[in-house]
Amino acid sequence: MNFLMIISWTRNSSGVKKTHSVCENTEAQYYSPSSWFETSTKIVSKEEAEDISNLLFAEGMINLVVKWTNVKINECRMKYSDQNRHELMDTNEIEINVFLGILFYSAVFR
Repeated sequence: MNFLMIISWTRNSSGVKKTHSVCENTEAQYYSPSSWFETSTKIVSKEEAEDISNLLFAEGMINLVVKWTNVKINECRMKYSDQNRHELMDTNEIEINVFLGILFYSAVFR
């Protein structure tokens, strides 16, 4: 027996509301998004993508991830004689947002 959790966000004048429901399925089903949130079926603008990202991850949380990731990178950097290697460079908010977006996107199609 399969279960499907549907999570949706609605935006209105008073803010954003998150709702979810769980339903029982016997086979995989695809649900088309409602007219107010068609991000899964169209290419969104940069501003829309940032809005979606901000719904999922607070800016302060991203900054903490960047800070502590850079601390760990610095620890690893000390183990190498060539400390200018590309994979040992500090990260930033953009890279972390892209990484989280890829993880989120890959989880959708899992």
